[in-house]
Amino acid sequence: MNSPLSQFGLTDKEEQIYFAALELGENPASVISGRTGLNRSTTYVNLENLVQKGFIQRGSKYGTKTYWATDPQDLLTKFERENHQLNHKITQFKDYIPELTARQNESFVKPKVKYFQGEEAMKHMYGSLMKSPEWSSFVDTQSMLGTGPNIEKYFWDLGYMKRDARRETRDILTDCKEARELKRQCENEYYKIKLYPERTHADNIFFPDRFFLVSYKEGMQLLEVQNKEMANAHLIFFEGLWDSLPD
Repeated sequence: MNSPLSQFGLTDKEEQIYFAALELGENPASVISGRTGLNRSTTYVNLENLVQKGFIQRGSKYGTKTYWATDPQDLLTKFERENHQLNHKITQFKDYIPELTARQNESFVKPKVKYFQGEEAMKHMYGSLMKSPEWSSFVDTQSMLGTGPNIEKYFWDLGYMKRDARRETRDILTDCKEARELKRQCENEYYKIKLYPERTHADNIFFPDRFFLVSYKEGMQLLEVQNKEMANAHLIFFEGLWDSLPD
């Protein structure tokens, strides 16, 4: 029947019975059954379900069990009260999350892996960089610039953004004239750049709690892995490489 009542978990039969009860007023199950065309046992089972859900009230008249529909306005009041209680519980649960997370056994936390491609990958990575207080990356400059004009603009925009962000940022770029020019224009006390002599044909971007693996074949493809231990392992390798390169 697709009425709004289905959003509250009512089946088609339960909706039929509730509508019949609204029309009939207080009556035995047999009268409601006659109005809906459902057999008596089906009507009775569904009436009891509706009592549990609050849509039907139950009483007795002359020794016979009777049912009547809950007033729609009373239902609205009930839903609003339940919604207020739920919002309160959600707020309390949000406040409790840090304590629950602290108790969580990290060895059982599975890494979260997400895949992005093309413009979506670029926007996601850009947004992640903007939100993070610090980051490090190892970029194949030539592969990135060779992907197309959109990615090339992104390369320079990102360099200027890192220069002006006043956040601890380190990039290892494969050596080429564009990488040297970016280092000349953008390096400052916050944003440090070192050059690596060989091509890697892929990028790695590291954060304290996750890392990105980027490929530029067939456009930009990005894999995000959210896991502190794995991110830390990649950062250790990055630190070793960083220390081995000249300023």
